[in-house]
Amino acid sequence: SGSRITCFAPQNFSPKQAAYVDSFCWAAVQHEQSSP
Repeated sequence: SGSRITCFAPQNFSPKQAAYVDSFCWAAVQHEQSSP
């Protein structure tokens, strides 16, 4: 459970874009896990 979850991070993405997608993905994952 120590591995990092990412939806997708194409190499043509800029670090800022990748960070945005990653944070958005994490928010979605956290939301689903906290759902009853």
